[in-house]
Amino acid sequence: MGNAKDKLIHLHERAPQRALDGLNRVTGLKFHHWPESLAPESVQEEVVAQEVPHNCRALPG
Repeated sequence: MGNAKDKLIHLHERAPQRALDGLNRVTGLKFHHWPESLAPESVQEEVVAQEVPHNCRALPG
């Protein structure tokens, strides 16, 4: 069975302008290019690797 990283599709890599337009619309900001993360890649991988149990997720409202 593949891991979650195998199933992850980065829209900004496949359709960069569409992803940028969507990011600007959702955030209300006006990025001119896809923002780079300020966190080191190793930290990003640790965050992705952590799973939140279903019963601990916050509900909206």
